[in-house]
Amino acid sequence: ATIGISLRYKTPNEKVNCADERSIIIHPDFPQIPSQVVEQVHTFNHDEHLVLGNRNFRVVFVQGVQGFVYMVFYVAQDSEYQQIAVSTAISEICYCDAEGITQPLKITPKVYRISGNSDGESMLTFSDQVEDSDGAIWSYECRFSITKNSSRLQSSYTVSTDQNRNLIVFRGPNLYVGEGAFGSSKSFAIFPGLEFLEGDETSSSSRDAAPPINNRLVPHPYKITMPLMAIEHKKSLIGLIWDPLQKWDGEHQTLSAAHPTGTIIKIITLWDYSCQPRWNGSMKIIFRPPSRTTFYRITS
Repeated sequence: ATIGISLRYKTPNEKVNCADERSIIIHPDFPQIPSQVVEQVHTFNHDEHLVLGNRNFRVVFVQGVQGFVYMVFYVAQDSEYQQIAVSTAISEICYCDAEGITQPLKITPKVYRISGNSDGESMLTFSDQVEDSDGAIWSYECRFSITKNSSRLQSSYTVSTDQNRNLIVFRGPNLYVGEGAFGSSKSFAIFPGLEFLEGDETSSSSRDAAPPINNRLVPHPYKITMPLMAIEHKKSLIGLIWDPLQKWDGEHQTLSAAHPTGTIIKIITLWDYSCQPRWNGSMKIIFRPPSRTTFYRITS
């Protein structure tokens, strides 16, 4: 599909007309799957979309033209699965190209594998390769697993390249809580050490700290007292938990977490020597030169 945008404005000295036209990809709507809670752990293909769930929650991986493009999360309430959040991508990479321009690579895997083990664990693994604008091949794998009685989805993300690349961002899970369901409403949201929000309260407000100190968009990892972000709405709770001591490249540790509003929570790996923010005397975020390491892993 194509979208056109036009902007017109007038000042005492000039009149400006701007117009642009871009191609956009329209993803498929949420698949219609029976909402009755299934007591057993289950993983199956539903009209080319993949479903992974148990008695407590369900995740649907939606397939589009380019591959699996986004995830929908449901929680079990009153014998039915009720939608609670959407993840807009399986994962995403940003790197600097040969000219120093930041280039995004959205991960939309086409290859998947359903497996299990004797411990009752059901696993869904996505993998694929993509070539960037400078000819490097990126290989990635995303693995999701649950058991019959688990109340959380375990995930693991890995990426590597066949050439050195200046990696800026490697994104793990992102949750848009309330999207397509209850919107921005919430009972409470918690980000230990930084936020405790109730009702209509928003993140990074100036009620307890003046700008720019109030900005908690991507806080330094050492300010997070517990690696947890969660939002509850009418007794339905969803969040992210991660291992802050995990050495994602075999040497460096700590992941960065983004909490831009009261209803969006993300895990973003802003690598040490990459976009890992550091604090200076004037209270501004400074970004270090990107890393050239070629293997990374996130577990949450």
